[in-house]
Amino acid sequence: TVELKDRIRSLEAQIAAHRRETLDERYIREKILGVRQDYDNINPPEWLSPDIGKKNSQSVPTLVLSDLHWGEVVDLKQMSGINEYNVVIANRRLKSVVSKAIYLLRNHIAGTDYPGFVLCLGGDMLAGDIHEELTNTNDMPMFPAMLNLLEALIAAVNVLADEFGYVYIPCVAGNHGRTSRKPRAKQRNETNMDWLLYQFLALHFQNDIRVAV
Repeated sequence: TVELKDRIRSLEAQIAAHRRETLDERYIREKILGVRQDYDNINPPEWLSPDIGKKNSQSVPTLVLSDLHWGEVVDLKQMSGINEYNVVIANRRLKSVVSKAIYLLRNHIAGTDYPGFVLCLGGDMLAGDIHEELTNTNDMPMFPAMLNLLEALIAAVNVLADEFGYVYIPCVAGNHGRTSRKPRAKQRNETNMDWLLYQFLALHFQNDIRVAV
């Protein structure tokens, strides 16, 4: 029928559009950034599955980092002296949350083996430029802020890998990192600074067998 043919053409167009976006992402990752990845074998690390035969109980510690808004400035004077935030404070807080997570896991939970560590990056990692006030008041432009955060994350992941042996880093892009004034559906990830940050993180650790991004 005519309706069925129209439906088939519509579905074919959607499939073709999806393939173009997938190829674009692969091209960016592999050709421009140099991130090697087997797209047909994307699986979580095996160590995430507990070994039932172990004498001690096994748990996989998980830390979620999101809404860091790296680069944003909160002025102490405008907050009645209650709170403040900037890149210096952000770096200090990230180091603190990682060290305290390790301290709690090592000193306040007994009889537990940790086969690795999961570090979830939940998006809105950067303050971004989605609002005019952010563009005017951020500590630094978005690209330098991303590089500053990348350096801090690399240090944090190295600390966790040294402590727990393996680190798995699932990632999702947020809203603040978008490069368009309005949220978009097509190529939502590839036009987001969070996504680019994660690619640089994957590129840095691609030869480190302890880390999966």
